[in-house]
Amino acid sequence: ARGDLDVVISALRPRTAGVVAVPWLDEELVLVASPALIAPLPSGMSDADAAARLGALPLVAYDTAPSLIRRYWRSAFGTPPPGRVSLAVADLRAVLAGVVAGIGLGVLPRFVAGAAIASGSITVVHEPEIAPQNTLYLARGRTAPAAPATDTVMARLLEAASRWDVL
Repeated sequence: ARGDLDVVISALRPRTAGVVAVPWLDEELVLVASPALIAPLPSGMSDADAAARLGALPLVAYDTAPSLIRRYWRSAFGTPPPGRVSLAVADLRAVLAGVVAGIGLGVLPRFVAGAAIASGSITVVHEPEIAPQNTLYLARGRTAPAAPATDTVMARLLEAASRWDVL
């Protein structure tokens, strides 16, 4: 809103005066863990049983108010996550590293976790009928007229996202 940046990608819809935001893309979220961490759990658990058993495991997140975990849990299980974050790290790459190391469960966008899932170093531990999503937004100041470069950046990002297979 101060005009410091031309375009911002945000995981939260900005609701600041002077800022216009448009949905950019939806990331599919996956609940993942190392195979060793979940080995003691029974397969084929109901959602209620899965929520309780998985919620008792340590959680790895990039913030202490685990926004992706909370979004996943509410979407997949209909409740807030019962546990608290055991390890808070700097970013999604560090969440992935913590999960691979067996420290705890993590919620990641599928495109971040995909290679580790494919290699077997982590596994998807719950697959709801409808995958939880995280919407990312493009935001810019509501100045008129917008700088041509800003319009170009917005248009190219929107066009590029339409070709990406994020879900």
